[in-house]
Amino acid sequence: MSMRPLIRISLFNADSENDFTLLEDNGAYFVSFGDRTAAYRDFVQMLFRDDELLPDLLTGDARANFFTLMKLVAERWNDQFAVDMIRDEGE
Repeated sequence: MSMRPLIRISLFNADSENDFTLLEDNGAYFVSFGDRTAAYRDFVQMLFRDDELLPDLLTGDARANFFTLMKLVAERWNDQFAVDMIRDEGE
């Protein structure tokens, strides 16, 4: 079974653009970025190693948490961001 994309966020500035996509596979969440895919939890821990923010970003609605996470990353990197909500055919 293939991973289903849920939300794509592009972070960009004058010099670069980076795309991040939240994926779902049978209730497990992953993030695709560059040429890699990582478990969502691992991706969050990679960005915020010792931050107390982790529990809030790892529980609840995955799309909302991913949006919040990427907004924080954009602020940290001083980037702008664009969001592409990906709808299921049934929605």
